[in-house]
Amino acid sequence: MQMEQNTDSKLSRRSLVAKSVGAIALAATATANQTTFSDDEGVTAPEDLMKEHGVLDRCLLVYEEAIRRVQAKQEISPQVFHQTADLVRRFVEEYHERNEEKYIFPVFQKAGKLTDLVQTLLTQHKAGRTVTVQILNLSNPDAFNNQANRFGLRPSVKASFACTVRTSRARIRCYSPP
Repeated sequence: MQMEQNTDSKLSRRSLVAKSVGAIALAATATANQTTFSDDEGVTAPEDLMKEHGVLDRCLLVYEEAIRRVQAKQEISPQVFHQTADLVRRFVEEYHERNEEKYIFPVFQKAGKLTDLVQTLLTQHKAGRTVTVQILNLSNPDAFNNQANRFGLRPSVKASFACTVRTSRARIRCYSPP
């Protein structure tokens, strides 16, 4: 009975996360072309994109705590890394970053403003996608059983991903589209 309840709980959490991501994606899609305040929507497209960074912040917090546990040799499920990386891949990379690349960056490039920053962000998006693949591979349950692979997650998560994303976001927050 305990096992069934635990499985139901996991399914409920998964369902909740999936529905939350779907709702965020739907809301963001609805405002993707909007550039001014609307009483109906409540936020502009750039504001919406910045709110989406909150999802990424939460993923980074999960990664940081998971890495802390790996380093402390505490028990941690590979699913913590795998499910977080899957969320990053589906929501951050395939949705959020694609919207930045399709709607935000071209505005800067067309105006000839912050083109070096846009290029840096495009490079970081590409690097982040590579890191996500590494995390997905290393958090596969068979690979995760190998202690070297568990410790191999640290450079992928901590150095390559968390620092790059936070640095680039801090820089772009200072600017709004021309």
